Amino acid sequence: MKNLALKLSLCLLMVLALGGAQASAHDFAIVAGWANPGGLNLEGGGRVGLIGPPIYGAVGTISITPRFGIENRLIFSHDFLRPQSVDSTTTEEIKSFNYSLNGVIDLPIERFGPSVTPFFSGGVGLVTTWNGVDDNDFDGDEVFPADPNLAVAERMKFGTQFAISYGAGIKFERLAGPLGFRIEGRGLTLPNIRNDELHFFEILGGVLFTFGE
Repeated sequence: MKNLALKLSLCLLMVLALGGAQASAHDFAIVAGWANPGGLNLEGGGRVGLIGPPIYGAVGTISITPRFGIENRLIFSHDFLRPQSVDSTTTEEIKSFNYSLNGVIDLPIERFGPSVTPFFSGGVGLVTTWNGVDDNDFDGDEVFPADPNLAVAERMKFGTQFAISYGAGIKFERLAGPLGFRIEGRGLTLPNIRNDELHFFEILGGVLFTFGE
């Protein structure tokens, strides 16, 4: 999975570098925040409530026109899908990478000096999960999904799945040279997790660097 993370990071940097050479402006942000995953219906009946994990990563945007751009997102969580009934000290944490490619609509406001830019974005991507536990070491059928209150987090990981990403926020650009910040709220839908949909709501903010015209 470390190799996957490295490949995704290199892809993000290459897209920004190639696109930045042709686009009028581009930006890059280091972000952190929190995700609320709601709950998941289990195949054997019952519903598991999930604990919201911290998330952090990078977002890069290439402006194609003054109001439209392409956004690449790479977000990591070290404790992605933990049932509320499971103690974090008793089981291996599930880690995740979320990569998405989004279209972005910018609505820049420049009346008050530094540019204030509300934006909307939406697109698709992949979410991959893993931990350090071999599934062959567990006989999870006795507790998962028959008894969701005793579910072990190892049985919650799902490999790599398709995801739909959408959201809106505000960028405060060039507050000091290229430096600014951004804040956003996002939705993330995984349409096929154990025959159920999983919906996340995310709040993210971070340092923004803007380059170009």
